[in-house]
Amino acid sequence: MKLSGDPRNTAALLLFAVSLAACLVFVYSCPLPGLISDDIGYMALARSVAAGTGFSEDGGVTPAVYRPPLFSALLGGWFRATGTSRCSWPSTRFS
Repeated sequence: MKLSGDPRNTAALLLFAVSLAACLVFVYSCPLPGLISDDIGYMALARSVAAGTGFSEDGGVTPAVYRPPLFSALLGGWFRATGTSRCSWPSTRFS
């Protein structure tokens, strides 16, 4: 199969390259916003799940019943699997 001779393949490759460039320009020109109260709560629950202290914001003392558990459980699993709760993007502040 010859890729360079077909104009449809060339157009598809050009469209992909332009789309990728547009996405990268958007990501670098519009940084993610900082964390607000709800985000901080979910991050605390995820860190607690990753640490093995359960679904609690205070280190396993009091169970958290205000927020639904799915997002924090998935995020906590990700933190546990990757060993970190920090984002590598310089524009975010997850510390």
